[in-house]
Amino acid sequence: MPKYIYAPHTFVKDGIFYFIRHLFRRTISYLTTVHSFGFKLLRSAFFLIVLAFSFLPNTASAIVWSKNVEPVNFDPIRVIVDDNAIDGCWTNLGESQIYSEDKLKNLGYEISDENSQWTFMIFVSAKRLNNGQCYGSVDISLVRPENIGGLNGLFEVMAGGGNFISNSNANISVLNFLDSAFRELEDALL
Repeated sequence: MPKYIYAPHTFVKDGIFYFIRHLFRRTISYLTTVHSFGFKLLRSAFFLIVLAFSFLPNTASAIVWSKNVEPVNFDPIRVIVDDNAIDGCWTNLGESQIYSEDKLKNLGYEISDENSQWTFMIFVSAKRLNNGQCYGSVDISLVRPENIGGLNGLFEVMAGGGNFISNSNANISVLNFLDSAFRELEDALL
């Protein structure tokens, strides 16, 4: 019986503490007998979860912010590759640039390296882990510098990319992210 019958909050508090104390005393004996087995099971489950996530396919996402992305509305576009991958995690920089330029040309955009206002940017940041896997992120965007009321910034029409982990390098992942971004751009043109 609780100590203070006239204080309902104390009754509830004592009742809850009694229940928890009673439950803990009953289960502690079971926990001590299966402790080592339970720990091994927990460690194995954690390892399987980490292993499962390492084999999941890379997820790519892209979004086109405007449906008014017709090539006639754009000046020539410059393709820039920004490589921040280390330890040999990304080796197809030139291939990614040529692939992007070809896809933009096929969609009707003009490509130029000189004095372009619009920039199709591919930014890769990656690092090799001790186990040999490469992990990192890819950011893809179609932007133009803007000055609005003395405030400088980037006007972004399209954004894409994602995170990856790979046993060899980021080459396939970057191309998959680019493919996803171009599919979204094609859908916006329809």
